[in-house]
Amino acid sequence: MMTAVFSQSINAQEITLDKIYSGYYRGKGIAGIASLNDGENYATIEKDGIAKYSYKTFQKVGNIVDGSFESYIFSADESKILLQKESEPIYRHSFLGKFDVKDLKSNTVMPLNNGNWIQEPKFSPDGSKVAFIVDNNLFYQDLTSGKITQITTDGKKNSIINGLGDWVYEEEFSHADYYQWNKAGDAIVFVRFDESKVPEIYIPIYGKSLYPTEMRYKYPKAGETNSTVTANLYQLNSAKTTALNLGSFEDHYIPQLWQTNDANEIVIATSNRHHSKVDLIKVDTKSGNLTKLFS
Repeated sequence: MMTAVFSQSINAQEITLDKIYSGYYRGKGIAGIASLNDGENYATIEKDGIAKYSYKTFQKVGNIVDGSFESYIFSADESKILLQKESEPIYRHSFLGKFDVKDLKSNTVMPLNNGNWIQEPKFSPDGSKVAFIVDNNLFYQDLTSGKITQITTDGKKNSIINGLGDWVYEEEFSHADYYQWNKAGDAIVFVRFDESKVPEIYIPIYGKSLYPTEMRYKYPKAGETNSTVTANLYQLNSAKTTALNLGSFEDHYIPQLWQTNDANEIVIATSNRHHSKVDLIKVDTKSGNLTKLFS
């Protein structure tokens, strides 16, 4: 028995750094899987496109879209697909991306923001529009006309952020987007971050140049000032933005927003800084009225 054991160890496969870093030992998986509305098929990302597979046979049915993409999102009725072509990371969850929308019925393609960088695109529930963020400002693009409408104008690096979380929110609440369409698709509720009074930190970036560049961003250490956050309602038909009165809200958080099945309703979660209290507040997106659901 001893001889057999030693023989097996001598013939064991050699582990090399090349194999470790090449992904040789990495487990196999499915990238970017999404169940389709028919309940019989699912989509996944492959090297040559977004593929459709059958749940029953696990066989490939075909490609929904041909090409090389980093990610994709279907509209609710799956008549359109949002395609991410390239990306540039910012923090842990946030990134800049270049996106196209393909109409799967007409086979036409429309670039978002004229092919320039955007963040956190989201289809409206009816698939007729896509909202996104550029330079800390919120926009939406009509997918029929291509018209781009700017919702906010005060966005500024290291000062004002609309619809995106600051570094703390992204790190602690694990997502970057802080805006939501209502089910009717005629209103957006978004969070505005004023980080102008938050202390700034800088990190030297060493690259190909002789001298390093630097990255500066707002970084509140324990006990320091956090961003001041406010919730706002934007109504598309009137192009009107209304600040929502959440009451006594100094040093509080707005960690999440949800679309509900009610056409004219968004739910906001708020929390105090010690995380000892959470409120769920319903926003009527027609009137702007607020109702506390839970505390």
